[in-house]
Amino acid sequence: MGSHAYMNNPEYWVRYRVAGGGPEDARLIPKYTRDTLTAKSSDEMWYARTAPGGSIVRPGAVSPEGLVAPQGISSEAAEPFIEYVFSLLESGVGEVYGMSVLLRIVADIVGGDASRAEVAAGNVGLVDRCLEIVGDHVEILYQLAESDDEWLVYGAIELIGRLDDKHPRLLDLVERVRGRELRQMNPGSHRTFHLMLDQIRDGTSGLSD
Repeated sequence: MGSHAYMNNPEYWVRYRVAGGGPEDARLIPKYTRDTLTAKSSDEMWYARTAPGGSIVRPGAVSPEGLVAPQGISSEAAEPFIEYVFSLLESGVGEVYGMSVLLRIVADIVGGDASRAEVAAGNVGLVDRCLEIVGDHVEILYQLAESDDEWLVYGAIELIGRLDDKHPRLLDLVERVRGRELRQMNPGSHRTFHLMLDQIRDGTSGLSD
């Protein structure tokens, strides 16, 4: 992970506000994030979409989303979290399923809003700064979009679209993806993915509005 190795230290995270918790909860972010990255399927995870203490539905790793951006409402920790996610993705270590989950969490952050607590603290530019971090790492997203796994391609294209859903490079990628054979998601998610591709192609996705 190079210069981002310090983010593995739980003590790094105690300086940041998290959703529904305090410093002890913030210390869990690097573990939750690495556990998510190495999950091979949903059977290895439970989804804590609210702060820790929510119901446990599967044994295994815990998604960090409940701490950084439950329901897309971001806490202060969302910004370093996105930087951490990209440092992990760029390290080349991780499972396809876990990488796709992390991309979905990042998409929820940049497609959502700052929490009331962040707005009250004057942190109104939080989501815009998170989007800037995504833009700094757009090349890894284009690399991931060349995967043969539909979940991963979906997550990468959605995030690229959040930056500029009418960019010629993205439009070219969408056309190539539509002609490729990918390892498919479940039928419902597969339809949603192809609807997004159609909307990007037609200029109606609204991802970067």
